[in-house]
Amino acid sequence: MPYRHAYENIPAQVWTASPDGMLNYVNPEAAAFMGLPEEELHGSGWGDAVHPQDIVAAAPRWSLSIATGERYEQLFRLRSGIDQRYHWFISRANAVRDEDGCITHWVGVNTRIDGIALAHEVGRVAFAANSVSHGVFDQLPVAMIVLGGAGLRVQRTTAAARRFAAMEMVDQQPLLVAYPQLASLCESGELTEVMMLGEGRRFSDLLLSVAEGKPMAFDVMCEPLHDAHGTVEGLTLAFLPA
Repeated sequence: MPYRHAYENIPAQVWTASPDGMLNYVNPEAAAFMGLPEEELHGSGWGDAVHPQDIVAAAPRWSLSIATGERYEQLFRLRSGIDQRYHWFISRANAVRDEDGCITHWVGVNTRIDGIALAHEVGRVAFAANSVSHGVFDQLPVAMIVLGGAGLRVQRTTAAARRFAAMEMVDQQPLLVAYPQLASLCESGELTEVMMLGEGRRFSDLLLSVAEGKPMAFDVMCEPLHDAHGTVEGLTLAFLPA
């Protein structure tokens, strides 16, 4: 296999697949993480390590890439063979083509993400590509709010973000109605600036009362959401304990 030696020395999970999407190689990093011999991960065997709730979105997205040749990019959880816990990864794969433009194989990399990196990738990938199902998004271990439309209305929230909402049903509510505690961010005009400039910002030590009523300090990551033409169409707010 071309570049196999290089793949085996990359400190990330590297894999290749045939044109029909069946895995035919995983590097030692991937096999060690999943605690399985490489051969057991060939074909569709890798799917057993994906969280059952995440495979619902991951499998159709992979099938779409196989059918169209489009770049594959997907968030999902993989089970570790060491501690049997699920950890978040972003998987990316590109088709390799011959001189006639036919796909000869796929090369992919799974990169583990958590904390701030997870929040950033969710904001960048999940919504623009619509590649994360509502069920999976709801369980992300980050308090996150997705805003869009006129007046920056709430489009989606994780379960963690609903802990400090002012009401039970927040979908399509204006941000300040659903989250009046964020008045300082809105009134300062900084969210508007993120929309206008298209550049993310981080706000430190914002005090919010969670469901139990005890104030907690959060750092808030605000990232713009771009459409296919590069126009900012919304924002994500990710709340990370300070």
